[in-house]
Amino acid sequence: MRAVAMSRLDPGQRMPCSPAPKRVFVLYLLYLLVVYVILPGVGIILGIGLATLGCVAAAGRHALAARAAAPIARLTGSRGLGEPARAIRVGGVMWLLVAREPRPDAPDWPGRRLLAAIDAVAWPLMWVLLIRQVPGPAGLVGPFVTALAVLLGLGRLHRVLWINHRYWFTTWRWGKVLGAMLLIGAVLKIAMSA
Repeated sequence: MRAVAMSRLDPGQRMPCSPAPKRVFVLYLLYLLVVYVILPGVGIILGIGLATLGCVAAAGRHALAARAAAPIARLTGSRGLGEPARAIRVGGVMWLLVAREPRPDAPDWPGRRLLAAIDAVAWPLMWVLLIRQVPGPAGLVGPFVTALAVLLGLGRLHRVLWINHRYWFTTWRWGKVLGAMLLIGAVLKIAMSA
């Protein structure tokens, strides 16, 4: 029936458009608008913003370097020998610089290097074994976590073997947290049963 209706059209007469081509045309126009107008505009705005941020950061670094040459007593109003923080005014902006005191070296005792090496390798190995126990397919996450754990383990082992005085035991750190949680749980269990 439709073929008959189409054959009755005059050669100069246009066929009526169905809604599907109109929808495709509108989607195509939206695509062109996004690709050629909105995305370049956002890119230009982001570029200008990042360039401005870079200029501001460079100016701030330059001003801080100029102020760093000034005596500390003039900037903070005191000698600043044991102060953990310093205030610097650059233009109309106040910068607060907080310097944390470095952690003291770990004490050295016999057998520390061996136990530290075991601690350094055991934690990344635990993460690898944990990701291998995932019941379903881990996809890309499994190999990524494994590679990350191996890299972190090598870095920890390097710190243990060559700069042992800067290595702190992970087992002791998280063991204290776990012990505190177990103690709180035991106290709560005793309090609930009484």
